[in-house]
Amino acid sequence: MHLTTVLSLLALGVSATALPAEDSQLEARQNCGSIHPACAGGNIIQRGFPCQCPGQASPCDLWACPGGARSVCGSRGTGCVFV
Repeated sequence: MHLTTVLSLLALGVSATALPAEDSQLEARQNCGSIHPACAGGNIIQRGFPCQCPGQASPCDLWACPGGARSVCGSRGTGCVFV
């Protein structure tokens, strides 16, 4: 019983310390052909994030969307792209 509890806590701790994706990893997954508005119910997790697509006005923000998706949004209403 104690072993199961210890292993569960260890697994939880490892998953909680996962490192965020590097900018270069995000750039490789973007789809600049699919610009969309900011996700409803999401929140900004990093301001001043590098814009991912031509036409996005700097500075951009990295958003956490419901369901775990990430989106980079340009300023002045220039749209978002999932990364």
